[in-house]
Amino acid sequence: MINLKAMFPEKKIISLSFSDISLKAVLIHPNGSKKRIIFSQKHRLPEGIVFDEKIVDMDRFKEEVRNFLHFNKDSFKTNKVVFSLNEQEVYFTALKKDSDLSSKGLQNALEPLLPFNFNEALLTYLKRDQFTQVVAARRNLISDLNSIFDSSEFELLSLVPVPSPILNLLVKEKAPYLFLLSEDQTIVFALVIAGTIVFSSSLKLIKTLESSKKEIENTVKKIIEVEYPLYKKEGSSLKKVFLAGSQVKQIKEILQTSELELSFIELAEHFNSNDTADFENFTKAVLTTLSFNNSLNFKPETASKTSTNRKERKLPSLLVRLLLIAGVILLVLFILFGLFVLLRNNFQKASKPQEKETSQTKAIIVSTKSASTQPVVPPPTLNKQDYSVVVLNGTNTPHLASGAKDFLTSQGYSVVSTGNADNTNYEQTTLQVKASKQAIVADLTSTLKQRYSLIVGSNLEESATSDVIIILGRN
Repeated sequence: MINLKAMFPEKKIISLSFSDISLKAVLIHPNGSKKRIIFSQKHRLPEGIVFDEKIVDMDRFKEEVRNFLHFNKDSFKTNKVVFSLNEQEVYFTALKKDSDLSSKGLQNALEPLLPFNFNEALLTYLKRDQFTQVVAARRNLISDLNSIFDSSEFELLSLVPVPSPILNLLVKEKAPYLFLLSEDQTIVFALVIAGTIVFSSSLKLIKTLESSKKEIENTVKKIIEVEYPLYKKEGSSLKKVFLAGSQVKQIKEILQTSELELSFIELAEHFNSNDTADFENFTKAVLTTLSFNNSLNFKPETASKTSTNRKERKLPSLLVRLLLIAGVILLVLFILFGLFVLLRNNFQKASKPQEKETSQTKAIIVSTKSASTQPVVPPPTLNKQDYSVVVLNGTNTPHLASGAKDFLTSQGYSVVSTGNADNTNYEQTTLQVKASKQAIVADLTSTLKQRYSLIVGSNLEESATSDVIIILGRN
């Protein structure tokens, strides 16, 4: 069932994964027949960088990854990295074995299915016995993640789309099966038939696992009743569910009480007992190690070749280059002419009578003295502590307001309270200020735009208890 013998590579590799709340790293001992986890580490991500397991602030995400790697470099003892792509950032599908895999054929098959524009997609695929496994991701995302390692002390080997590593882990499993991965309040579902992921989805647990019981049951039922019949082979049946991650026991209990007749297998049972806790909490990172060199991954050279091709298409034509050269020549001639005129004027001024020059000098001195007698009014000093600020969370992301409070306090503002807005549907962050306190708007706008997509709303009533109200949005 599980191919433990060929689970891990024969060299040390850092496996990175991420969620809304943390970055995680795992290092597997490569020597000997019995592999084991020799290092695991996680770093809490500030709010607003990753949401629903999608990167929403790429610049800050890059900085966090670089700092995390650099801080732990002595523990890693290798600079080779594989990086997991979350299920929400990729798209899995299965095409029939005899499908047209030319560029036009793939476009015709995938364009109606992809959650993003086909022209924005980077594809990788692998022919199986019954299907062709296809994985797609946004080209810009792949390029951005590759750029984290530009001029870095670490080398990116590949970007591994989750949950594709299970195909290597359960390579001996021939019957159809369902795979569930639970980690950091997210459950990933994958339906596998004939060694091919024919369907995948994710469920975000905004509340507790118990309160999401109905959503979990409905998701599994939908996969079995709607997705599975589209691909199943006559005479086969879906009976097995493989579970991995931090909450598998609770999920198993939830599904066992449903009407579905399924057998459940916990993958942690097949690992060394000393590694079980790490496997449960770092499952995505561990699974990523299994596919560091898989043909379904997105390799750095793939993105660089694509980038090179785009650059080649944008090279200027011969005519444009000639025009650019002519423009440079004209600019140089213009500068030389200007220098000639300047030198000639200076020479003419130097040849005028001394008395006239002295008179002009005196006039300039008098004019300068006269100007210096004008009073200079210093700009008013802005004291941020004179303005009371209230921060409200206008989204369903928890603790967003407290994070904004810490940020504003570090910038010198006086945040008197935080709380929730009247609803959770704010797309952009909204700033409202009393008419009598508008002096703070320019400075506060500049500060907030460092982190948020901002709009300035209507003025607050003068009777309001605070001078400024900030309602945080999703962007």
